[in-house]
Amino acid sequence: SAAKANNILNHNCSFLGSSLTLPSAETLDKLSNSTKEPEYLRDSRLKIYKEPQKDHIYFLAVDPAKSGEDAFAIQIVDLTSKPFEQVATAQLFKCNFQKMPVFIVEWGEIYNNAFIIVENNEGAGTYISSVLKLSYDYPNLFYEKKKGKMADLEPGFRTTQKTRPQILDILKSFLDDEILILHDAETVSELSTFILKNDKYQADDGCHDDLVMSLALIFAPFCDIKNFDDIEWVISYLYDPEKACKDTSKFYEHFVIGNFDDDEI
Repeated sequence: SAAKANNILNHNCSFLGSSLTLPSAETLDKLSNSTKEPEYLRDSRLKIYKEPQKDHIYFLAVDPAKSGEDAFAIQIVDLTSKPFEQVATAQLFKCNFQKMPVFIVEWGEIYNNAFIIVENNEGAGTYISSVLKLSYDYPNLFYEKKKGKMADLEPGFRTTQKTRPQILDILKSFLDDEILILHDAETVSELSTFILKNDKYQADDGCHDDLVMSLALIFAPFCDIKNFDDIEWVISYLYDPEKACKDTSKFYEHFVIGNFDDDEI
């Protein structure tokens, strides 16, 4: 029960539910009871929980490993309509990041040319972003709003002291309000040990948070959006360039993304 979960602290990283966790203990209790086994493993890497569906809109987020102990994590979420739904995940330890762009492109393409958001704080993320742009010319890459020529910009999202809490707050809201469905047990397990330490949400000692952070990255394009209606508005424009072009001021107010990029930002 949620009340019981409030008092559980397992340092083996199997379950933790308390006032210190990002989602509420009640939310974690519900999530832990709703996980399921993946339908299959694609390319020996990606756990598929739901096959791509025609005309659905998917976001794919990449959190590259930052050290030998971290995992390379990927989340794919269906954002076509509420509630949003986690459809595929990957958590790869001791991963050669230089081999990953070919898989990321393949997975993005099968999920209807999913919009790809790469955290580019580290060298691995910068490398992957550049390869997706320059070598594969992937059509739907997330760019943060910056001044300058698109050709001079690198795709990806940089987590900072300002943006990290923002994407985590959005993730918390979606989970607590049951607007985001999760299927992956490893993701739920990480959420259970993702706690407030030193005024910052992070993995408990000996645990991982790469799946949590890659899930939060899904919502990076919406950092400046104030309510769920605006999020739905932006998503509704993603596969309709003609509509987007008619009202670019509102669209660009929120984010810049591959298919709708102008030379100037």
